[in-house]
Amino acid sequence: MRTENIVYSKLAPGTPQTFTSVGTYVINTTSQNLTGNNATMRIWRNGASPTASPDVTATQASGVTPGNGGLITLNLVTIDSALDAVSASETVWHYSLEVVHTGIPVHICSGYLIRTLN
Repeated sequence: MRTENIVYSKLAPGTPQTFTSVGTYVINTTSQNLTGNNATMRIWRNGASPTASPDVTATQASGVTPGNGGLITLNLVTIDSALDAVSASETVWHYSLEVVHTGIPVHICSGYLIRTLN
């Protein structure tokens, strides 16, 4: 099982503005074209059971885009907005990312999703 921790800041470095830069994070998987595949990123609060219902579920419609060359792009601005709706002060989350490829769910990676609030 692959672990990939994602860390980002809600604030752009050196400015008081809310994080709005490129706002993406790319996960490299295999060299296969994943465009059009279903992807799901389940996110839950630190300390919650990974088998519990996720606090946030991101899909192609809400922050996760599988692409060519095995790349999966996460829109952190969209995902961060969904996390804020659950808890604006929570900084440490866990996630699990899977893609349905050729009809089979494939676990891509999981780990911490950490956002600094200052």
